[in-house]
Amino acid sequence: MGMLRIERIGVGLAVLAAVTSFSNLQVAPHPDHVLAVWSVGPAVIAASLLPRSWGVCLAVALPIGLAVAAAYWTAGYPPAAVLVGGAGALVLTAWGGALLRREVGLRLHDAGDLGHLLSVTGKVGLASAVQGVLVELAVTGGVLGSMPLSYAVTGAGSLLTLVPLVADLPSHAPLGRRRERVVQRALAALLIVLALLPAGAQVLSLLLLPTVIAWGALRVSARESLAQMYVALVSLMGATLLGTGAFVDAGQAFALDDDGIAYVVTGYAFVLVLTTSAALLFAADQVERTEAAARQRDLLQQVLDATPGAAIVGIDAEGGITDVNVGVRRLLGHDAADLLGRPAAGLYADGELERLARELGVRADLPAVAAALAARPGAVAVSLRRADGSVRQHQLTFAPLRDAAGRPRGHLATSEDVTELLAATRALEESLARQVAVDRAKDAFVSTVSHELRTPLTSILGNAELVAEMLGEPVDHDSQEVLRGAVARIGRAGDRLLTLVDDLLAHSAVEDPVPREVVDVADVVRDACARLSRGTDLRAIRLDLPDRAMHVVGRRGQLADALGHVLENAVKFSAGRPDIWVRTEQDATQVSILVQDSGIGIPAAELDRVVEPFVRGSNAMRRQIQGAGLGLGLARTILTGYGGSLRLESTEGAGTRVRLALPVPGLGDSAG
Repeated sequence: MGMLRIERIGVGLAVLAAVTSFSNLQVAPHPDHVLAVWSVGPAVIAASLLPRSWGVCLAVALPIGLAVAAAYWTAGYPPAAVLVGGAGALVLTAWGGALLRREVGLRLHDAGDLGHLLSVTGKVGLASAVQGVLVELAVTGGVLGSMPLSYAVTGAGSLLTLVPLVADLPSHAPLGRRRERVVQRALAALLIVLALLPAGAQVLSLLLLPTVIAWGALRVSARESLAQMYVALVSLMGATLLGTGAFVDAGQAFALDDDGIAYVVTGYAFVLVLTTSAALLFAADQVERTEAAARQRDLLQQVLDATPGAAIVGIDAEGGITDVNVGVRRLLGHDAADLLGRPAAGLYADGELERLARELGVRADLPAVAAALAARPGAVAVSLRRADGSVRQHQLTFAPLRDAAGRPRGHLATSEDVTELLAATRALEESLARQVAVDRAKDAFVSTVSHELRTPLTSILGNAELVAEMLGEPVDHDSQEVLRGAVARIGRAGDRLLTLVDDLLAHSAVEDPVPREVVDVADVVRDACARLSRGTDLRAIRLDLPDRAMHVVGRRGQLADALGHVLENAVKFSAGRPDIWVRTEQDATQVSILVQDSGIGIPAAELDRVVEPFVRGSNAMRRQIQGAGLGLGLARTILTGYGGSLRLESTEGAGTRVRLALPVPGLGDSAG
């Protein structure tokens, strides 16, 4: 309501109050009749609506006071009554307007506004009663007349019934359907008409009318319900003044005089105004609550939809889904309409809730798991199932949801898909592990190769120096033997260096193992034995070769090299007299060469590592057995290049068995 319109209403009410202050007393049967001071309400409301200043206050209150004084004077009342009536009206208008005026204006929007109106109504009623006492004293010389009660009831009633007419009321669309509104209006009109008829049976309509008008306040609109209320009040008061209607019938039934009927009308107005005001404020409050809840829900949905990178699911106390955001569609592939109302447990992979329940020590249902996780800091890793059935890894957190009373009503689950992140993390960890292995291998390479190179080089240099010294001396038989021994040692050290270099070159650049020929495994075994280092007693190697040929596809020389490295290890790590057994076997899928020795064996914890480059068994290192740790790695590289494998079985101190396996040639294999 605009300020200019409010001021116009205030001016209009001030004029109305001034006019009725004079006219009502003239037409009232006697000065204590309720009609005589009905102008109190418009006067107080006018003072509250106009701008707050002493000049405006006097401009409103003074004419009303003069009008009341003139009314008493022309009616022939004593000068004291004229003075008390005029001064009382002036003071009551100014003081009551100040009480009613508020910073927020004259409005009826909630229970606080209604409470303020009732408080001012009560105070104005008490002040009017005091004025009535003074007027009673001035007119009759006593204080026990009916004026105090009449002034109190009329002052309070006129204010209470007129404020809703000009106050700022809540505005909302009708809550009831069109048919309901039509029925309510028709029923209200019928009851008003019945209440105006001169028949005692229609008194019942007075009892039903407040309920029907309150129904309109709840389901129709504030303005229309107030319009119905004022139509009812004006109609009933007019009929009563004309000596007809339900109030007159009721008054006659209970032997009430005109004043009694006037009090009943005023009291009925109180009831009707309070019932209607309370109903329309209740309806407005419910509309406001509904709108606030809708705004809150919209805000929540906007917040949820503003986080598409996470899947957010609202879960009630029974584990049902109440809210979802757009992230659920993106990360889990579910539409909101398909999820709302369904159990949230369906989003978890098989057995996932049971696993979480076991870890947390709670029941295997989602509300219990959610409550336990909400009490813990941080996120938990879970497996969630997408709409297409695929399982994704998520980081999940739970937050409790509470109602207005603070009671738990469910949880809000927020999760992020970390499947790719976990895969990247695992790949990084594997890469770091490989890098660590490479660094260790490099360190082992430097250490091993330094040692393996230093020993033969030292022998070569020492024996070469010895030979150089003896070349300048006479050569006798003993000197010749010494020279032959030194040259032999130089040769053996050179062979050792050559073997080490060959192994290093073979490991750094293994020839592409593309199959070129069909090879008989027996030929591979014989070639490998023939290539053993000088000084090896081949009688220590027992061969168990089949009478029939066993074929594999590969390069004969490379396969002989692979087996040769295994045989060299068997000889090297067999203390004393070697006892080595080589046999072959074949099944439907592969041909195997088994090498069994009786050497020092390999610790069980090191079986998987000794096939890596430059890795040697700890027991071999303790015994200072020469070697670079390349043989088994080279053998495995060659075999895997042809689709084969190398497996170790060993017991420390009791020997080792090595299985070199190659696939049986298929129909698609061909010799090159």
